Amino acid sequence: PPPDALPSSFEAVLSDGKVVEVCEGGAGRAVTEANRREFAAQALAARREESAAQLRALRSGLEAMLPAGLLGLLDGTEAERLVTGAAAVDVGLLREHTVCRGEGNQPVVN
Repeated sequence: PPPDALPSSFEAVLSDGKVVEVCEGGAGRAVTEANRREFAAQALAARREESAAQLRALRSGLEAMLPAGLLGLLDGTEAERLVTGAAAVDVGLLREHTVCRGEGNQPVVN
């Protein structure tokens, strides 16, 4: 269908390919010019809801590392740095704070 064609019914395709009704009786309800905005809002809500559990788990994990109130104050780059650390490794600093011991080819690093 052309890119500007309306869907035929109040159904949406989720990320796993499953087709779901976005409202009660959606399979039998036609999308028209008059109700297209309602369809779009309901389809968007269905897509948003399918990832809600994963987003809650992600947020919970982030909040285990960073205070919840801090998340809203950081942009993506700042949050990434706090969670993952610096992208560059200071080898001199690493050597200064690392102790290697072991026998033969089996070193133990502390």
